[in-house]
Amino acid sequence: MKNNRVRAAIKKQVDTVKHPDSVGILPIVLRELRILFSHFYLILLVLAAPLIYPFIYGTVYINKMEHDIPVIIVDQDNSEASRNLARDLDAHELIAVTEVCHDLQIARQRLNSLKTSAVIVIPSGFEMDLKKKRQTRISISVSNLRFMVSGDINRAIGDVLSARAKNVTIAALETAGFSEEQSLAQAEPIRPIVVNCFNDTESYGDFIIVGLLIIILQQTLLMGMSVSMALERESNSLKSLFSLATNSIGEIIAGKALFYFVLYAAHALLYFTLYAWIYHIPISGSISAAVSLMLLHIASIILWSLLISSFFKTRLMALCIFVFTSYPLFLLSGFSWPLSLLPRYLFYFSQCLPSTPFINAFCTITQKNGSWADVLPQFIHMLILLFLGFSALWIRLTYMKHSFGSSESVNANPLLR
Repeated sequence: MKNNRVRAAIKKQVDTVKHPDSVGILPIVLRELRILFSHFYLILLVLAAPLIYPFIYGTVYINKMEHDIPVIIVDQDNSEASRNLARDLDAHELIAVTEVCHDLQIARQRLNSLKTSAVIVIPSGFEMDLKKKRQTRISISVSNLRFMVSGDINRAIGDVLSARAKNVTIAALETAGFSEEQSLAQAEPIRPIVVNCFNDTESYGDFIIVGLLIIILQQTLLMGMSVSMALERESNSLKSLFSLATNSIGEIIAGKALFYFVLYAAHALLYFTLYAWIYHIPISGSISAAVSLMLLHIASIILWSLLISSFFKTRLMALCIFVFTSYPLFLLSGFSWPLSLLPRYLFYFSQCLPSTPFINAFCTITQKNGSWADVLPQFIHMLILLFLGFSALWIRLTYMKHSFGSSESVNANPLLR
């Protein structure tokens, strides 16, 4: 009895028109708006969440780069050369020497208790080895608990030690009578020139924020559309939807999709204007390609979410499915891990997801100064997936329409129970 009352309440909210005087897309759009504003959680999902989430997730990475990672130096030599090395390490933007001690056990305790990220041990005899031009060794213990931090530490220490080694070699060669130019050439016979083509600051924030904005848009739209469609089945209101559209499949698809398409196009515009400005996200490629890809992606997500959710009997089931698939879809897009390294079956499955070509194309535009020619293969890929999604949804809705024709009640169709 309780379930019947719940169904009746939902049906009353959704099924407001049985024999409309007007037909077409507009009544279906208005009906969709009534569904949205009759359910507070849907308002939170498609209106509030896309506006709030970028601030929650984006501000975590707003500094983008790490600075002053704490390290401890164990100076067992206590010489001028060891103190100079400690000052050079502390001067690097990624490192902050928080303590210089002489007890290795104390430094290890700090590392084990996560009070420092690395311990650098300058051995006894360090300065004497340098003066006698003997090779000397420095021990470095780095916590790999946070692998990106450990990578930054290794890079920073490598930079400082390489510079120190080159200066020592140059000084020794000049003492031996070589000119400054000759000393520099012998100290660094091969001088690499490294140019970062994309993300030249090597910022993790510039890398991850773009992906976060895309996945927020995608998943809130997926969940909102799927709940809207599953609610039709849960409230047994699909028959009235077909009646309102005079059994036109095209009007049903357009009517249910139009509001969400316009809404998420507005969200996307806000993301890649205001939020891109707030988080300093570079969009250096073709703007027309970026806009076209975004609109195509929104349309694909709407069609595929309507199709998939049409098989769910309750909105809770639809919501749970798309909540649990958020992170897997993100991983399968190739954003955080190269697609070429995926197992073959996962690689082929990822090619069936609209997010895979879209994220790769959008990153090409925003981070690689991409043009239409650079993203044309992904654009064609997305068009194919859009066509497949539209065709499958049309077939599914046609089947549902015929099932209503064989019964006076939606409940009589076992597929829709």
